[in-house]
Amino acid sequence: MGRPAKHATAKEAAEHSLYSKMGGALMGLSFPNFISIVTSKCIICGCNPSEELVIDRKDSSYTLKWHYITTGGACCKVCKTLQQHFDIDMIVRHCARIMAKRMHDKRRG
Repeated sequence: MGRPAKHATAKEAAEHSLYSKMGGALMGLSFPNFISIVTSKCIICGCNPSEELVIDRKDSSYTLKWHYITTGGACCKVCKTLQQHFDIDMIVRHCARIMAKRMHDKRRG
């Protein structure tokens, strides 16, 4: 006989698994607060969560899309990597320079 299910739904199991793996309690975040942060948009670029945690149970399957937590809030993988190496002002200036060059190149044909 198998072990009884700890959580009622696959969604609940996914959320609690992520809370445990990411150390939500160690960060001092309550469970509901943690889930609202990791499932919100990236604070830097505004993209929706893209990292996936898939829970497949006999009764149902659920995919939880989430972001990493940084000092400012939820952050996508790309922005988290950039933020580890550069400050936000430098990232914004560099992105503006890239966009200006692309617009200039587009006008030139």
